Amino acid sequence: MRTSLKSLSKVAPKPLFSSPTMWLVKSQPSIPRRAIAGAVPVVQLAPKDLHCLKDGSKASLTIRGQLGEVTARNIQGTIGSGDKAIIISTPISGWFTCGGERRPGIATFNALAKWVVEQKLPYKFIFTGNSGHELAQHQGTHIFLHEKTPNPEDVRLWFHLGASFAMYSYAETANGVEKRPEADPNRIVYYSGDFAQPIGEAFKNIKINKAPGKAYGELVVAQQKGYSRFIGLVGTASFALFHTPLDDASTTSPKLLEEMANAVKEAIELELARDRQP
Repeated sequence: MRTSLKSLSKVAPKPLFSSPTMWLVKSQPSIPRRAIAGAVPVVQLAPKDLHCLKDGSKASLTIRGQLGEVTARNIQGTIGSGDKAIIISTPISGWFTCGGERRPGIATFNALAKWVVEQKLPYKFIFTGNSGHELAQHQGTHIFLHEKTPNPEDVRLWFHLGASFAMYSYAETANGVEKRPEADPNRIVYYSGDFAQPIGEAFKNIKINKAPGKAYGELVVAQQKGYSRFIGLVGTASFALFHTPLDDASTTSPKLLEEMANAVKEAIELELARDRQP
């Protein structure tokens, strides 16, 4: 019998590490530190101001933040002890409160952990919440891969809960950014080729783009290391409030979270059911 992740509406914590301050993440001693803070400042400019660069306009830049050196930690746990591993991953760091960017991944991550405990499935589930997402091309994922992951051949499935996959749609209008009542239809579920059937079934009633054979974000790092059995979710890159203080809890809802979390759960159930087929 399939269960529903109804409890998800009560599981919507803030990211475990978020700040408007710029931070430098310390790697483990066994990992070479990548150049994160260098001598050349890097500024992110809004597309609407691009003409200022092209026409040589002068401007003043005021920086009120801090540059600090801190230690960020990944959050990891295992459930079960099967011969094959299933990895559930999500980033836990981001800019500001990142309510729509990170809330769906963390809430679904927590709900899936409760579900796995209840189901007692014959696999070793590895849950990892990785920090350092914005640093050195996903620094936390590099550390996880270096120190904590089973060999690729021992991983039955890697499911990555990426950014902004359960949030409202927004449109830029003459009056500013307008919030729409429906979920963002441009989000993406991506996966390796042999997962097409469970993905098609689990997401059949959800407006979402499908990208077979392609990895995004942190799963690109894993794919490059030989982890070829994966499914992942990511929101649209055109989200108008992305990486701004306006990306708060109002950008998603329990209803949107529950819909996507149950699709994730169903995709996992359908895929693992293949192992019981003769």
